Amino acid sequence: MALLGETEETQTKAELEQLMTDIKKFANKVRSKLKGIEQSIEHEEALNGSSADLRIRKTQHSTLSRKFVEVMSAYNATQSDYRERCKGRIQRQLDISGRNTTNEELESMLESDNPAIFTSGIIMDSNITQQAMNEIETRHTEIIKLENSIRELHDMFMDMAILVESQGEMIDRIEYNVEHSVDYVERAVSDTKKAVKYQSKARRFPEVISLNVGGTYFTTRLSTLRRYEDTMLAAMFSGRHHIPRDAEGRFFIDRDGAYFRDILNFLREGELPQRDRVRAVHREAQYYAIGPLLDSLEDTQPLTGEKVRQAFLDLLPYYKDNLERIVEIAKLRAMQRKARFAKLKICVYKEEMPITPYERPLFNSLRFERTESEAKLFEHHCEVDVSFGPWEAVADVYDLLHCIVSDLAERGITADQQCIGVCDKHLINHYYCKRPIYEFKITWW
Repeated sequence: MALLGETEETQTKAELEQLMTDIKKFANKVRSKLKGIEQSIEHEEALNGSSADLRIRKTQHSTLSRKFVEVMSAYNATQSDYRERCKGRIQRQLDISGRNTTNEELESMLESDNPAIFTSGIIMDSNITQQAMNEIETRHTEIIKLENSIRELHDMFMDMAILVESQGEMIDRIEYNVEHSVDYVERAVSDTKKAVKYQSKARRFPEVISLNVGGTYFTTRLSTLRRYEDTMLAAMFSGRHHIPRDAEGRFFIDRDGAYFRDILNFLREGELPQRDRVRAVHREAQYYAIGPLLDSLEDTQPLTGEKVRQAFLDLLPYYKDNLERIVEIAKLRAMQRKARFAKLKICVYKEEMPITPYERPLFNSLRFERTESEAKLFEHHCEVDVSFGPWEAVADVYDLLHCIVSDLAERGITADQQCIGVCDKHLINHYYCKRPIYEFKITWW
């Protein structure tokens, strides 16, 4: 029976070690994927700025990261608990053998990788059995393996834990918005009950609220901030959450206050921002989860125009990749030449084939005299740095050029463009290409 018990215990230990190895591999795989998602989000945000889809992905990534760290922390705690139990069994065996040790002495011995350190002083003691000695060495070996596993996991997931801690406040806010962002009409039944509940809690706040939004001061009524219940501002001033104050006692919101006045004007009177501020205010409305303002802004010209523009750009193959290529080439040329400017040649064409052939035949059976300006156009080589096209839409070449310049400007890059000729160096169906070539001039400083 004793032999059977030892065999079962050995098998259980082997299964446990294999399980720990599998958990480590799986956890490392999950961590790598989360890091990959994080890098993908950062790359897209740097390239295209913020968008509703990107904010959703950031929310999902942040929530998954926190859940992952929570699971791994629970696993780590289980390992630590088992270590303490192994330590307790060693302490009991040492007590039975008559070798009294303090907790500090025991921890010091546990730090040794040599299991014999526990039995070296009591091996000649007739009061301890070989089974007890084996028990001590076995538990010590298990503790060593546990500590190595805990240390590896700690090192492996420290960066994830730091990321989650830094995003903790954002995740809490996002989860609150997700939990409460349902249809306003469907929740009308519960609004009355919640209004009574909030009214009692709102007594903690004065009727007039002084705010410090990222260093910009505002004053408004409490009822203005709580006008729409399912918003971050209403939640902040519901009495359920602690709000920090600055040195003068103003409620502090750690957010750039450049567009907060537009937020307040909408909450006060339903006023919408000026045209040139719509996109920025839309981002702020997303941050504060002000649904009615988001709905109102969706129909404005800037956002409607941006939707149409994005729909057009979606028709172009590799538009984002080409935009990134323009930036990389311009940076490389500027660095190599130590120049203020960098120039690129870009081919932009809407149709796959030319609409009309070039006047010159394929074979030089006829001779045509060119003007000086025509000759200058064809001095340029066919080779270009980037090509955009073709696409099927009403938007023309000049619309695409405007998009390229605008998207570069969004990234803080100044670009000028001009047509420098057409392609005359290769053929399409026995006709010269005639695709226009544009020179882009990037100014770095």
